[in-house]
Amino acid sequence: MSFHASTVRSALAFALFSLSLSPLLHAQTPPSAGSSSSATNSMSPSAIGRDTSPMNAENVLEMSNPQQDSKFQLFQQVPPNDYEKKIKLGEEFLKKYKDSPYRQPIFATLAVTYIQAGQPEKGYAAGANAVELNPNDIRTMAVLCQTMARLYNPNAPDAAERLASAEKYGNQVIATAPILKKPATVSDQVFDAARTESLSMAYSGLGLIQLRKNNFAGAVPNLEKAVTMDPKHDPTNYYLLGVANQNSGHSEAAIDAFTHCATAPGNLQDTCKSALETAKKSK
Repeated sequence: MSFHASTVRSALAFALFSLSLSPLLHAQTPPSAGSSSSATNSMSPSAIGRDTSPMNAENVLEMSNPQQDSKFQLFQQVPPNDYEKKIKLGEEFLKKYKDSPYRQPIFATLAVTYIQAGQPEKGYAAGANAVELNPNDIRTMAVLCQTMARLYNPNAPDAAERLASAEKYGNQVIATAPILKKPATVSDQVFDAARTESLSMAYSGLGLIQLRKNNFAGAVPNLEKAVTMDPKHDPTNYYLLGVANQNSGHSEAAIDAFTHCATAPGNLQDTCKSALETAKKSK
């Protein structure tokens, strides 16, 4: 089976909202004095590799402002799929509070919300702001890497720069993840799960970037890591791994990958079944 960019673009369009965006991406209110140990079960978008500077809301409770606390809690309470309200409250907060320690987690959450609401350019900008405020925010960088790679438009005037940005974010995740220090308020299990999921998204994005460059053999190792680490078993990653293997001469591995995604319910299933049949015939 030869590589057809248009087929991959169509498959990725279906898969856009299957990004591994777990609840860990949603900001959590800094625990107040005397709060219960339940805080160890959740963390903010930046708690994985969070900034330890005074600008981090989780580190300097004494900087908290009651009015800001209230506004931030209202923002958090909006369901993730209520995009319009989430965006409205987030934008209002950012416009009003220029120096708030809550700006970073709000930017990080809005990055995901904008993307899921079909406004990727705003998502990229919000994500860039979140990373600027916390360069160790591997969750946001992983989302940016994977999303930019999946929504890449080769005909866009900034296509090369966009792909380079995605690759940079992905490489930053891989470089930063191993040296992150676990916050005291986060359990080992939660910390490790969030870090692994971030790495999976980064490897997925980096593998797709190699596919975009027609470097099929180079895409395989990244996509293999993506499927191994992904707790949600995103069929998109299996489809991309199948494409990479098939075009680099690994028919049996391609059949295995296509089989995985062909058995997963969703919009990619028919595409994966067709690819599976083609791979079997080309053995």
